[in-house]
Amino acid sequence: MKILETERLILREITVDDAAFVLDLLNQPSFIKYIGDRGVHDLDQSRDFIENRYRKSYRDHGYGLYVVELKEPLISDFGSRSADLSEPGAVATGSSSIQNPKSEIQNLPGSPPYEGGVAGFSSPPGLRRGADASSAGWSADRGVLPQSIGFCGFVRRSDLPAPDIGFAFLPQYERKGYGFESASAILQYGVEKLNFDVVLAITSQDNESSGKLLKKLGFNYDRLISMPNGEVLKLFRFVAHDLDKIVRQS
Repeated sequence: MKILETERLILREITVDDAAFVLDLLNQPSFIKYIGDRGVHDLDQSRDFIENRYRKSYRDHGYGLYVVELKEPLISDFGSRSADLSEPGAVATGSSSIQNPKSEIQNLPGSPPYEGGVAGFSSPPGLRRGADASSAGWSADRGVLPQSIGFCGFVRRSDLPAPDIGFAFLPQYERKGYGFESASAILQYGVEKLNFDVVLAITSQDNESSGKLLKKLGFNYDRLISMPNGEVLKLFRFVAHDLDKIVRQS
């Protein structure tokens, strides 16, 4: 199910068909460093995580984290799609192929929140209204698949008083403005469609790149908070009446 589209991106619900992509993203070193190790090391675990975490949020709250896709894959992406999937254990991830993911991914040190920066963003998207699935231009007869590049959306935590925004991108899609483009649109969606008055954000204390993006989005630093696992994180806050500033900026 598509949630929204911007100038360059589509945000849609995560499904079990995204298991290989989710496995790839959750095991990126920066994801584990800044967001955490989700303990997802093979495709079966990835499918379970999608169903019991991401899709459960849609059922319980009516929103959640969404896949961010490129409307038009980068030229460099096409070569990587030709990975030989006939090899045992090969998994297509759009940007790479992982051989024997269960054994190899376990050796990776972590995963990333991919916001190395938003420099270079020039033509902001905003929420394009009235668009339907066909407007994205994806069809089987075109022979071109959308490229999944990251996550963006909302998380509802029992230990926070309001939903918080989350985003994570594969490292090869950092510094291209996709973080701001997707997050500014999802904020607009949250305020206008989900009737959010306040949106929060949490980051590790050393995640300065995500902090810079949050500031650009109109979030203000609030305070340090202690999470149930004992981790101390930075808390940011966005209030709905600031949305006009973001829309004008984009």
